[in-house]
Amino acid sequence: MARRKRRGRGKKSTLQRMRGASLGLIALALLAAYSAYQSFGTDQTRAGFEFAGAAIGLLAFPIAFTLPVQCRVATTSGNQCRRWAYGVLLGCRDVPGHMLGKFLVRLGLHPKSARPAVARTSGPAIQVQADVASVVLTVADGGGGASAFWFGLIGTAAGVASFALAVAELH
Repeated sequence: MARRKRRGRGKKSTLQRMRGASLGLIALALLAAYSAYQSFGTDQTRAGFEFAGAAIGLLAFPIAFTLPVQCRVATTSGNQCRRWAYGVLLGCRDVPGHMLGKFLVRLGLHPKSARPAVARTSGPAIQVQADVASVVLTVADGGGGASAFWFGLIGTAAGVASFALAVAELH
């Protein structure tokens, strides 16, 4: 028996899957926010705060981890990395040092972080300077990159805490 080829239904790319996941999580966040609004309107304050915590977490998670953004790490040549990263917390996975280096520099925990680099554009950039023995990462922020980073980090933590409290109450 001959196999039929599927037309137009090939395997989805990671970029398409992450966009779909981000849109789904944002839709759930809007639903949770509406539920919080309704709970506060009917004087169910505790349920309203639980839904509000879930909405913040569901909104922060895609921003932090799944929303497709450009890596924007400044390389030694001064150009920004144009590869796709998923979320504002981490850099791209294709180039060594971009993924966790970007996160650690923003937290101020990278052992070799130095002065802010001069960014060529208004967006956030990370400059990678190669030495013989080590790699120095510095961050130059602009255009709300630091705000998005902290919102994503704190919002995700708040969402996880809200979910953990809701699960603890069930048992």
